[in-house]
Amino acid sequence: MPTNTDADSIRTAVEVFVWGVSNNNAKAVYALAPRAEQKRYGSEQAVLTAFSASHPPLAYAQQLTFDSITQSRGQTSASFYIKDKQGLQWHASFGMTQDNAGAWHIANCAIEAAPGTLI
Repeated sequence: MPTNTDADSIRTAVEVFVWGVSNNNAKAVYALAPRAEQKRYGSEQAVLTAFSASHPPLAYAQQLTFDSITQSRGQTSASFYIKDKQGLQWHASFGMTQDNAGAWHIANCAIEAAPGTLI
């Protein structure tokens, strides 16, 4: 299980990343995006465009509520709910990775519809 400090840092990284995608802030998204995506797309704007296109709920996120931060088999994951601008709810899970300096980054992303009153 991540330490309290790690959990706080993970929450912050997730919040900044989702805020960056939903507010069209390419610099924030690129800084926290998976390294493979940075290399694949090259520029800050290209990474933002790719995430917005492949994960539309992030682009329209208005509210974020954390569910859990877990570690299993060496993989740290952040699970959370998003409510978008249309009022639709989504469950998202980000695999997280920590760089050599101790900063957390998004490793992968999965999003699925989560209808009902969750947030």
